[in-house]
Amino acid sequence: MLIKLIVVIIIYVPLLLLEVPSLLKRPPIEIKTYSFLILVSFYLGAIFIFELKWLVLYDMAEFILGAPSKRIVEFLNIAPH
Repeated sequence: MLIKLIVVIIIYVPLLLLEVPSLLKRPPIEIKTYSFLILVSFYLGAIFIFELKWLVLYDMAEFILGAPSKRIVEFLNIAPH
């Protein structure tokens, strides 16, 4: 766990130190988008560090897109003769 924490710190500290000053000069939509992406990566980083069994992006995509994608596959499936 300690090694994972060190790796995540090595990734995030320079990223935030170098990006935040230039980000503050950007339009608000870019700030919001960047903040959202950083929060998602913090969430995934916490799952990585602590080996949590929380939802990951695949589970969220499966929840949202699972039923429609299964219907599309069933529609396109051709039965052999």
